[in-house]
Amino acid sequence: MHRTYSSNSEVTDSAAAGTAMATGVKTNNGMISTAPDGKELKTILEAAEEKGKSSGLVATSTITHATPAVFASHVASRSNEADIAPQLLENGVDVLLGGGKQYFPDSLINEAEENGYQYVTNQDELENAKKADKLIGLFAEDGMAPELDRDETDQPSLAEMTESALDVLKKDKDGFFLMVEGSQIDWAGHDNDAAWAMKDSEAFELAVEKAVEFAKKDGNTLVVVAGDHDTGGMSVGGYGKGDANLEVLRNVSATGDFMESKLNADRSN
Repeated sequence: MHRTYSSNSEVTDSAAAGTAMATGVKTNNGMISTAPDGKELKTILEAAEEKGKSSGLVATSTITHATPAVFASHVASRSNEADIAPQLLENGVDVLLGGGKQYFPDSLINEAEENGYQYVTNQDELENAKKADKLIGLFAEDGMAPELDRDETDQPSLAEMTESALDVLKKDKDGFFLMVEGSQIDWAGHDNDAAWAMKDSEAFELAVEKAVEFAKKDGNTLVVVAGDHDTGGMSVGGYGKGDANLEVLRNVSATGDFMESKLNADRSN
């Protein structure tokens, strides 16, 4: 358990909450590992790198989104994702897996490849990247597909990304720091989309299983599972109406966003 409240708001956001997780310091909403007075805050990932360890960030959002960003970048506003992208590479993060291709221009990818990164863009390429020493995988222009809609894409699952990250990072004899985020549990909460939230929670659980399986074999790895903040007031049952009928949700096969994207402009279908 940890406290991740914002220093300037009753309701925290991912930037302030993530900064509290990554640095131990409370900051204003929207600030990325930067104190309210503008001072850059050292993160746990940067401390691990200083000790000679490898590091990785995995997310189903853009890899430049607030929670992954707080571990390896410093900006005054979380919306500056184009400024966050080069910092992730400058900070020497060895594995970056997620969405956000739009924030990594060809020049930045070329520079990364010159510095020893293998670059992959889909599930098959990721599967074949186990020999890489440094890895960058960008699987969508923006955020990745929700788990409910992933079979419409060639994107890897969170568990597959976690496993690939571990395959690369475990080569470092000094150890490693890896942060894996099931980012879209949060987005589903914002949208009040219960089936999306459940399916992405299940995908996160499968990723946790990969991490715990590795830790049991390794015998020298700590796995921490925590949330940075609650979103959207999602609850099971309540309001005096008795039990929730969760079986209904199991039959939902797409997110509300996906269904909405299939509607005609005039909603005639």
